[in-house]
This record gives sequence, structure tokens and C-alpha cells, in this order.
Amino acid sequence: MNTPQPPDLLGQAPVFLDALAHASD
Repeated sequence: MNTPQPPDLLGQAPVFLDALAHASD
């Protein structure tokens, strides 16, 4: 599966930060 995928950084960063925010709480 060498399909060029779009950068997930912009899509994952907010989710990751949100998860950290909830986990930190």
C-alpha cells in the first residue's frame, strides 16, 4: 500500500492535544 496519503499532522495534532487535555484533566 504505497498510496500517497495526505499529512495527518494537521488532522491528528488537534485530536492528540484534545486527548491530552482530557487525560490531563
